[in-house]
Amino acid sequence: MRWNKGQEEIVGFVVIVVLVVIIGLIFLGISLRNTDRNERSSDEIGSFLLALRPYTTSCVYQGYRQSIDELISLCKGGRVCDGGNSCEILKKELEGIMNQSSFIVSEGSAYTYYELRVYERDNSGFENDLIEPVTKSAGVGGCRGLKLYNFQIFNTQAGPIDVRLEVCRLAKS
Repeated sequence: MRWNKGQEEIVGFVVIVVLVVIIGLIFLGISLRNTDRNERSSDEIGSFLLALRPYTTSCVYQGYRQSIDELISLCKGGRVCDGGNSCEILKKELEGIMNQSSFIVSEGSAYTYYELRVYERDNSGFENDLIEPVTKSAGVGGCRGLKLYNFQIFNTQAGPIDVRLEVCRLAKS
């Protein structure tokens, strides 16, 4: 079999294409490996958020004390607890829970920051906070350790509500 000039050019072109694809795959692998390793999802935070749902609050509505899950639904619906505004009570309850959690933020603590958000997504994906985020910072400016996060979707009577917790933990020495 004799090679003519056209066949040689096609073989050369195929070799160049194969080399470009291989180089592209190498660059893709490197870029995927170099993603932010200081940020990751945490099962511990996911479990913490699940444990929030049945927590009984100080909100009394129609003669019954409400859970966090129910209180979120009341807040979204604009309802009022016997003791006051359901959204204000929700924020105070979440602040109290976070202050007694394992994610305590203080000088010398393993955690330097947390932010707990309760929000809903509209049809375009925009996030609308139901309450002002519950945050605390040790004042170190940004996360200089490992950023851990997770979220849960609470399917309340008023519709799905996302609850997201993000914490910054100092790197273990």
